[in-house]
Amino acid sequence: MKRNLITLFGILMLSLMFITMNSGCSGKLRDAEEHYDIGTLHWKQGRIDDAIEEYQRAITVFPNFEKAHFNLGCVYTQKGEFDLAIESFKKGLQIKPDWLEAHTNLGAAYETNNMFNEAMEEYKKALGLNPGIPESHVNLGNLYFKMEKFDDAIAEYNMATKLEPGFAEAYNNVGYVYLKQGKYSLAINHLMKAVELKPGYVSARNNLGQAYIKVGLREKAMEQYDAVNKLTSKNK
Repeated sequence: MKRNLITLFGILMLSLMFITMNSGCSGKLRDAEEHYDIGTLHWKQGRIDDAIEEYQRAITVFPNFEKAHFNLGCVYTQKGEFDLAIESFKKGLQIKPDWLEAHTNLGAAYETNNMFNEAMEEYKKALGLNPGIPESHVNLGNLYFKMEKFDDAIAEYNMATKLEPGFAEAYNNVGYVYLKQGKYSLAINHLMKAVELKPGYVSARNNLGQAYIKVGLREKAMEQYDAVNKLTSKNK
């Protein structure tokens, strides 16, 4: 995906969450929890390789420790080792099949690895577990965009805005798809909504400027580009 589209779809797909344990178990699970908690501490402090080592120790002690498999997948994702991330998320799901976050992260790892059909299956499983999460619809919409299934992408973004009317990123994304399709009036309407909801949204203003250029409204386009310049200069 080109750089400008990466900027467009700046929506978090990976929930790299730290899961901490707080149980009174004994025996092997308790020993595994100690390695797990040490690994999580390493991860929080940026010692990625040490975190991996501790999570692996936790799994060696207690192989069915699904949370250790999950966090190990997240750490491998952070390192860019997506094959290992995929393997870890799949192992976690073998233990806990109805784990929404694991399906989402597995889908994201597949997507980053250009395994789009596998990613689509996982995102759909996540939506099957809870169809009311707007970000899950955006994840699937972003994937459809990459697969050039533009109408399907629009449907997912629209579902996200239906669930969360203030979701500026979803309005921006559907506006950009309309822009790509040459449906400039629809693009402008949705991009204006994104800017209205989030005035400091640089990508939406850039996209709105492009849409205005396409319909010959250069003065309006320049207003958007001037606003972008002011916003970016403040962030320097």
